[in-house]
Amino acid sequence: MHSTGVEFTDRGRDVAVLFGDGAGAAVIGRAREANQGIKAIKLHADGAGAKDLWLEAPASAYDPRLTPKMLEEGKHYPAMNGKQVFRWATEKMPEVAREVLAMAETPVDKVDLFVPHQANLRINQFVGQKLGIAEAKTVHNIEKYGNTTAATIPLGLSEAWFPPDGSAPRCGRGSNVLFAAFGSGYTWGGAVVTL
Repeated sequence: MHSTGVEFTDRGRDVAVLFGDGAGAAVIGRAREANQGIKAIKLHADGAGAKDLWLEAPASAYDPRLTPKMLEEGKHYPAMNGKQVFRWATEKMPEVAREVLAMAETPVDKVDLFVPHQANLRINQFVGQKLGIAEAKTVHNIEKYGNTTAATIPLGLSEAWFPPDGSAPRCGRGSNVLFAAFGSGYTWGGAVVTL
């Protein structure tokens, strides 16, 4: 629930407009068919980008961890260097996507659906273009919910499999789905799953 943790002032507008509230989960069980399951998964982290997308306080680096001055300065709200985050995301998401596709021995043309983390529509379009994945195979729902962080991928998969508007599903049993995400820290990861 981001709406209670972002700053709704001019100072916080660059971050507040990006985030939304949402929850999602994926229940993973035993594969029913020989070809189903998680084919590859990879996670990465690089602390070099810690201050580019972070919440400065409260933090163990300070004693006390939170002060009235920190609150006054808004250090308890998320802060982001948008240009740097964009640059890293558009570099690392395609990189990890290619990595898991290679691990899964799945060529990009065999991807039925691409479900990227919904941080920014332009990032996802750029990543899809770099990978050569058609826009029609890419899930976009940030315009409806904003960035729900960890919920974006399960929400995207759910809406693709069970469209809320009653339209035809975009994936189902046997579909090869590519996931890619990027987050603070920096952290990034990807997976290939056959539903």
